[in-house]
Amino acid sequence: MRLTAVPDAGYFFALWGNAARSTSNPLDFVVTNANPTVAALFLPLGSNQVTLTVTPDGFGHVLRSPEANLYTNGQVITLTAVPASDQQFLGWSGALSGAQNPIGLTLNGSQTLTALFTRHLALSADPILLYNGSIGVRVTINGQASTNSEVQSSRDWTNWSTFKVISLFPEQSQFIDSALANTSQRFFRGVQLP
Repeated sequence: MRLTAVPDAGYFFALWGNAARSTSNPLDFVVTNANPTVAALFLPLGSNQVTLTVTPDGFGHVLRSPEANLYTNGQVITLTAVPASDQQFLGWSGALSGAQNPIGLTLNGSQTLTALFTRHLALSADPILLYNGSIGVRVTINGQASTNSEVQSSRDWTNWSTFKVISLFPEQSQFIDSALANTSQRFFRGVQLP
């Protein structure tokens, strides 16, 4: 899951604590046990200090140069929007507008910015060793959160049939195809349902 720390006016995000140990913001946090607790520490801004909160909306992330949680008022930051595979960068909202990429931003005060990316359906498959020693496939589908997607299968790229309907929450779902050992080949594709 992706965690984004958003400081109140006059504060900056300092670091994550408890189950997460990082200063990255946003933070991609992998849940490995039940009920993890994650804390965010915010500290007051000093004189002439500002903060920049960048939130990706869609499938992608933003690189900052220099990378920091605290800046000097008037400092220029270079922002580069990086879309995920098979996705596109759509533009900026908040402190910036338009779709120039990369772009420089002068921090005249603390600012909030959103990078807009597409949320195209994306499907990937990886081999996996099953409990009985045979080989299966873990299929991962990414798309718009809280939507239903149909996974279709074919043996010849011509005749497609419904294999499974999946609800994407938050934005990803996975399943295991254990029948791979009993078939010479199978192709998958994802179709977002209305």
